[in-house]
Amino acid sequence: MRFGRKSTPLAGDSITIVRMPAQVWDASDEFRVVAPSTKTTRALLTVLGTITAIGGVITLTTVSRGAATVASSRGPAYGLVMLLSGGVFFVFLLIWSANVRLLIGRGAVGYRDAFRRRHFWSRGEISHVVEMSIDYGWMTQTGQQALYLFGLDGRRLVVLSVVAWHANDLRDFVEATGLPLDRRLEPVPIKLADREFPKAFSWGSRHLLAMGCLLTVAVVVMVIAAVVLFVR
Repeated sequence: MRFGRKSTPLAGDSITIVRMPAQVWDASDEFRVVAPSTKTTRALLTVLGTITAIGGVITLTTVSRGAATVASSRGPAYGLVMLLSGGVFFVFLLIWSANVRLLIGRGAVGYRDAFRRRHFWSRGEISHVVEMSIDYGWMTQTGQQALYLFGLDGRRLVVLSVVAWHANDLRDFVEATGLPLDRRLEPVPIKLADREFPKAFSWGSRHLLAMGCLLTVAVVVMVIAAVVLFVR
């Protein structure tokens, strides 16, 4: 995806806004409120909802029949894994799609997160706008292409998936920052990205394999505890 660039008037300039029917503006009429792509969100919700439903059916069926042996207790375990993992991600995505918004203004941009907290950045607070994917190492999968906004101190301000948003909205978002888009065609190794943008990547993102192992152990412990409670 390649974004074009055009001149954007500064906040103090006198301009006339032509309102389009599909556009939504905030209460102050200073920022255009943009929702994520409904097509992508609906597809993911359908998949996660199906996984959750199947897990629930398996869990209810096996528990109602009883788990007399260790072998038969695998049914509730599989069902609980699908139910818990699918349900958690389904609820999170539902909340995310309902609350997350891009805020596109004149000489400033903003982002409303899943908890409806708003974050704003003016042109002078953004140092780089980069579209890239991160290579986390040989044992992990390369991340998807995303749009990164970095602050003057190298911190990561916000990350936007290019799949979750319409291309035209991301283009307008970039233009509002007043900065050219730095598009990286090849995946960027996490070490190089961390060196170029210090303070932007957490310990978990720099050590993705270790973080994944810790999360896996936590999920396994939760599932085992849930299975023990159901068997009792």
